[in-house]
Amino acid sequence: MSQSSTGAGLGLTIVRDIMAAHGGSIAILGNDGGGAIVRLAFPPDGTSRD
Repeated sequence: MSQSSTGAGLGLTIVRDIMAAHGGSIAILGNDGGGAIVRLAFPPDGTSRD
């Protein structure tokens, strides 16, 4: 797998904003074996914050 990247690097920021708009959250956790764990938490009742 290549470590080089292209793009604006906005992907996770956009995901965070979408999750927050729907009452959820995102957490990025380092993985000792390499890579990362991405945890998305959605509200249990499916409601969103407006």
